[in-house]
Amino acid sequence: MALYAQVGTGSLKGKISDKKSGEPLPFVNVVVENRGTQVSGGATDFDGNYFIKPIEPGTYDVIVSYVGYQPYKQTGVVVSSNKITFLDIGLNAGVELKEFEVVQYNVPLIDRDGGASGGTVTREDIAKMPGRSAASIATTVAGASDAGTGGGISIRGSRTESTYYYIDGVKVPAGAGTGLPKSAIEEVQVITGGVPANYGDVTGGLINITTRGPSREFFGGLEYLTSGYKVGSDITDIIGLDKFAFNQVEASLSGPILFKRDSLGNRTKPLVGFFLSGQYTNVVDNSPAYTGDVRVIPEVRDGIINSPARLIPSGQNDFALAYSSEFLRASDLEQLRTRQNAGEVSYLASGKIDITTTPTINLSVGGSVDYSNRQSFNRNNSLLNAENNIRIKASTWRAFVKFTQRFTDRTAEQEKKSTIKNAFYTLQLDYSQFQQNVQDFVHGDRFFDYGYVGKFTTFRAPQFQLDDTRWLQVGEADTLVTFTPGSQNPELASVNNYYFNTLPRERYPVAQLFGAPIGFDQSYLGYFESYEETQGRGVIWNGNRPRSLYSLWNQIGFVDNPDGAEFTKRSNDQVRFSASGSADIGSHALSIGFEYEQLTQRRYDLAPIGLWERARLLANRHIENWDSIPTGELVFSGLNSTLPIFFTSRLRGPDQSTFDRNLRSSLGLDPDGTDYIDVNSLDPGVFTLGMFSPDELINDGNSLVNYVGYDHLGNRTTGRPSFDDFFDERDENGNFTRAQAPFQPIYMSGYVMDKFAFDDIIFNVGVRVDRYDANQNVLRDKYLWAPAYTVGELSDAQIADLYGGNPNGLPSNIGNDFVVYTTGTDGGTIKGFRNGDDWYRPDGSVLSDGNEVQDNGQVKPFLKPSGAGQDIPGSSLRRDAFEDYTPAVNVMPRVAFSFPISDEAVFFAHYDVLTQRPNAVQSRINMVDYAYLENSGATLTNPDLKPTKTIDYELGFQQVLSKSSSLKIAAFYREL
Repeated sequence: MALYAQVGTGSLKGKISDKKSGEPLPFVNVVVENRGTQVSGGATDFDGNYFIKPIEPGTYDVIVSYVGYQPYKQTGVVVSSNKITFLDIGLNAGVELKEFEVVQYNVPLIDRDGGASGGTVTREDIAKMPGRSAASIATTVAGASDAGTGGGISIRGSRTESTYYYIDGVKVPAGAGTGLPKSAIEEVQVITGGVPANYGDVTGGLINITTRGPSREFFGGLEYLTSGYKVGSDITDIIGLDKFAFNQVEASLSGPILFKRDSLGNRTKPLVGFFLSGQYTNVVDNSPAYTGDVRVIPEVRDGIINSPARLIPSGQNDFALAYSSEFLRASDLEQLRTRQNAGEVSYLASGKIDITTTPTINLSVGGSVDYSNRQSFNRNNSLLNAENNIRIKASTWRAFVKFTQRFTDRTAEQEKKSTIKNAFYTLQLDYSQFQQNVQDFVHGDRFFDYGYVGKFTTFRAPQFQLDDTRWLQVGEADTLVTFTPGSQNPELASVNNYYFNTLPRERYPVAQLFGAPIGFDQSYLGYFESYEETQGRGVIWNGNRPRSLYSLWNQIGFVDNPDGAEFTKRSNDQVRFSASGSADIGSHALSIGFEYEQLTQRRYDLAPIGLWERARLLANRHIENWDSIPTGELVFSGLNSTLPIFFTSRLRGPDQSTFDRNLRSSLGLDPDGTDYIDVNSLDPGVFTLGMFSPDELINDGNSLVNYVGYDHLGNRTTGRPSFDDFFDERDENGNFTRAQAPFQPIYMSGYVMDKFAFDDIIFNVGVRVDRYDANQNVLRDKYLWAPAYTVGELSDAQIADLYGGNPNGLPSNIGNDFVVYTTGTDGGTIKGFRNGDDWYRPDGSVLSDGNEVQDNGQVKPFLKPSGAGQDIPGSSLRRDAFEDYTPAVNVMPRVAFSFPISDEAVFFAHYDVLTQRPNAVQSRINMVDYAYLENSGATLTNPDLKPTKTIDYELGFQQVLSKSSSLKIAAFYREL
């Protein structure tokens, strides 16, 4: 008795007998058809048994014909992925009739092939469901839930990242879209436990989605759903059944492309067929909330924009700006049923082409597309600033080529003698790509527009210092700041426009302020003399954000992404090859398989609002000092002074930034000149991101960018930069590129399975071996940023020095491989030792942790001298502190069995060892964070994470209660 279900495919097994006598019928012809097209077939053996595989999941007609018996047709037979469908048929003997005996197939309540736990939802059931996505369909299976998961699916309480998805055998990369048109879904299988050995890299559960295939005849459909329409510009202008304005159009088409013809030219068999489907969805609120939304009444909001601020006292003889929004009343608010700017437009498509070259060879080519464009709802923006919700565009596409060849015996005599039966193999190559862009709806990739409020012009006057013989210029002082609003962020500009252009000014002659002679300078002051004077008063400079309202709500015009930087790019590419084979040898159905997968993950994050502050910091920093030697003759000797006044010039220092030099060149100035550049007075179109060097955007840990697989400008890197490139590589201008390769972990696996029966107990046993290589560098010692001395690497004299000259100070329990900690990184007095995670005092006694080893609040290992090229300016990180990741290999036995007690009851159990690779986001190394940790305080990821391991047990019993229901009792336990 051979039993088996191949990866992603199913099997059909049963017995053909005489309906009256019950005698088995040998050599009966059994054909499996899908919408008129033969997809597989076989014949019964001498005992009337047949076993047909592999069969793609779906609903089929099974046609049985035998000389002297009425033809038989069983319709609606459901074949599920990784399962055996049992179908016993009795034929009516007598006159051979042309008419078929047609019987509708009823899905049995008891699954006799009770290996994996979970459930399968077929196309007939899917058509009756209100849910239109594979995810919503999957949650109808017991043990799968999306409640409180934020959009993912949790299986038996595990985390959503522990749930893996397959679409037509293509493994979906984490984060990628799984959307499919409803008309394209043939079957959704959910495995909650008892994971067979042909699946791995999962500790929660599996959702296996199969799409529909082509048909012999043309068919298609068109479907339109709506719940309402938005008829105006405001969120309240919605009419229909609800206030969310859901609209969806879906279409599908299938049929043959090429037929095989007989000698008369008649079509006999389709050789090539296709299936296509597509879906367009537009919804005003893509995730309605029970509480709806709240906002300031539009007329009140317009009033705030027109009169955005007012003056309030701030300390003695001082003032500050208060925003008008800080004086709202309950009557100024309104409740909405629909969330603002939370809409989404999505496009889904799926297609498949099947090619039947010979009766035993099948070639299938297919793929799908999932694209969405939505505004990410931000609760902090609801009250005043919903129009500035960040826009997220995401796309996923995948394609596969699948080749299957079956080896069948030609004659009944060969069938009788053959030891190996039902042999076949499958090869599949697939590629998936996920891309996501996050940006402001208005500003897009115009990075300096994000933080631009307007043009600030600062007027300056010479600053003098008196010595015994003269007034000598020692610098310049800001005297007046003016403001011209910009059009990029008008709501923010209105606050400054109110202050600078609405309030009356007080005027003071500059000359009287510092005692210079009358007539020297007749400029006048407004409210602000300088940038520094405005800080803390509510004025919004370029690159600044307005303070939040009650620490709850963002002000009007606030550009913010609560999930990270305001401009991000993500790109994940996955290449995967799998091969599997199966054959029935005696009573055993043996199968083997292999899988290779490489993921290439890239990401780029930019905080563009901070570019203005960085520009102010980098511009002019090399010309801040003034020369002490006058540049010319006596300039003025006036009524208030008998001493001469001399001007001087700025000194040019050695620390000119790349940004400053590039900015001067773009403005037509001498790159080596000493002209002062007023950054705040420049238009945002003057600046480009390319003016900055990588280190200037990183800025020793206060990073505006985060990139892997891109450069600091967001350009996709070519090739694979080496680990050393982060330390060494420079561009044509001599600037370090700080290149980081994309994250490219490699996953490989192999498995062996055997499915057999012992009496009435069906066993499915197997073993799987996984190999995971993070393919990146990791710290040799997780506690060390640079190589440190161990006890065995120090001389007796050095150890004696650490113990204050005592040559016998080292305790006997301190081994040669213990790391040494001292009062200074270059030596000093001994503070303690560490062996792995265990810490020791200088006297050898054990510590509970390393706190006592600290010296002045710092743990200081005794570091080895740095080699040439090992250092990064401003960082203690050294390249020789790293080594290659050691691949992890896991062996995972799987055992499952089921025991049909009767036609109405079954007992089942399984034991599985499962592993799952580390989460890519949590395990990918970010060298910028590592290099500048001391300045940034970033939370580091652990690139040396190994796959997690879970042991899963389950024991269950299922009993039929009626034709439409059953009772299933199961107990499961997971050990992490």
